[in-house]
Amino acid sequence: MYLERPNKRAESLARILLLIVLIGAGVYILSSTGPTAKPPTPTPAPTRTASAYIADAERYAKSICACQTRVRSTGKTNHESTASL
Repeated sequence: MYLERPNKRAESLARILLLIVLIGAGVYILSSTGPTAKPPTPTPAPTRTASAYIADAERYAKSICACQTRVRSTGKTNHESTASL
């Protein structure tokens, strides 16, 4: 009436053997394909220095302060002042 449970030890042994075979096959395939590709080289385009980013940030901060000062003094935003033209 009751079904017998399969032997767990045989199941785990078969699983381990299968994994060992798969790992061995993977190692063989990777070693037989030849040399691997070279790592990517950096682009030849020049990159910006940190001081260039700092200069941009300072310039943007000054323009924001100038806009805020103009809004406080006139009471109009840049969008409202250009709409009246």
